[in-house]
Amino acid sequence: MEETYSNKSYRGLWLDEESEYEDLLKKLLTQQDIETNSHLNNNIGLAYFELSNKKEAYIYLKKSIEISPLNFNAHINLTDYLLAYEGIEKVEDHFKQMLKSNIDKEQVQFNWALKLGENKNYSEALKAYKVLFKTYPNEQYLKNQAYLYKETGQKELEKQIWKEINALKKTNA
Repeated sequence: MEETYSNKSYRGLWLDEESEYEDLLKKLLTQQDIETNSHLNNNIGLAYFELSNKKEAYIYLKKSIEISPLNFNAHINLTDYLLAYEGIEKVEDHFKQMLKSNIDKEQVQFNWALKLGENKNYSEALKAYKVLFKTYPNEQYLKNQAYLYKETGQKELEKQIWKEINALKKTNA
């Protein structure tokens, strides 16, 4: 089965060398469905992002979302762009816009918590995971809290979370 470029559309294309991105861009930019294909525009935006072409990356990532407002990967890739070039405030604004859309709210909130953690804003990430767990009781959100407590050297709180996880496992067994 031939691999398509749209299969490589989450958080970066899997290429190593700058020349590979340049070659890929040449191919992508000649596709006939460039005006209507959200995944194609997302991949073009990602390739430009990897090449540090800020202006073109933004144009194509935004175009991808305009074509398909529910293209979650394009939204997440745009937040990566915003984090790299415009700061966490712009990322937060974009996540707030996503919450107003028909995109899965849990996924939006989860990815916001991830971005906060990636930005080393651990206290806000912890708050976000606590809200997530309260709203969507998923063990993974507790594990992410434990990880953040570990990262911040809060061993007692980390242990407390692991006890809660183990108690949940026993309850659900």
